[in-house]
Amino acid sequence: MIKMENAKPSELKELIPILKEAYKVHNIFSKSEKDIEKYMKGLEGTWAVAKNEKGKIVAGCFVGKKGNLWRVKHLGVAKKFQNMGVGSTLLAYCEQVLIKKGMIEVHVSEKDPEELNFFNENGYTITDEVEGYHRPREMCFFLQKSVGGR
Repeated sequence: MIKMENAKPSELKELIPILKEAYKVHNIFSKSEKDIEKYMKGLEGTWAVAKNEKGKIVAGCFVGKKGNLWRVKHLGVAKKFQNMGVGSTLLAYCEQVLIKKGMIEVHVSEKDPEELNFFNENGYTITDEVEGYHRPREMCFFLQKSVGGR
């Protein structure tokens, strides 16, 4: 049984290996664990996590608001728990419990077609493409989804 909940600041360190594996090309996750943890704690918003029956974190993501848009960032699932619906369930938790109502935006690198497919399968639509948004000569897709009516 997988349980979704908001992460405590003390739990963020447990999420780092999952995010390092999920975001191998992301600049922040190539840094030291200390720097990554500082970055994670410095974001304004909430980290949501999925825990297995033993209370071990197996997935997580960040939810914050920027202007009128909600942002979901850094959604990662431990390899052992991928393709089991954990990521989709965590995303649904974020949409229904943390956000409830509004427009959500995610940014996905062209170098991660699996992530792009994941968000498409979960109802997100590409609204823009920006070259160099994250890294030079790399396309970034902006995807959006409205939840809870507007």
